[in-house]
Amino acid sequence: MKRFLYSLFLVLLSVVALTSCENGEDISYDKLIGTWVAWGTGSDSYMQFRDDGTCYTVDIVDGYPEVEKMDWSLAGKMIILDVDFPIWMEIVSLSDSKMELRMLGFVTPYRRVPDSVIEQYLKEEQIDKLNE
Repeated sequence: MKRFLYSLFLVLLSVVALTSCENGEDISYDKLIGTWVAWGTGSDSYMQFRDDGTCYTVDIVDGYPEVEKMDWSLAGKMIILDVDFPIWMEIVSLSDSKMELRMLGFVTPYRRVPDSVIEQYLKEEQIDKLNE
């Protein structure tokens, strides 16, 4: 009987935990479209979500941009980036100008910036590929 009650307790706890995470509010795909910069992290890290399902990330390391292109999708409050394996990021908060993403337990704040901020790095990346 103890084993049954323990199992029942675990099932109920799981149901409560899973349903408490959902508030029924999905994120609008269109609200993510645009360019975002990590804010207050001390690094230049950009993400650009495009409406065609592609995402560009640009990290400035020692003055040089590292550009990566990947596919992205949205599932509820989760952004799924498809590189070589899926990367899941939870949208903690999202407004027209600010966003917070949780990945691996860490929350990173972002703010929206004009697309032109990242476009300069994407053009450089395309030129470098043509020169290879």
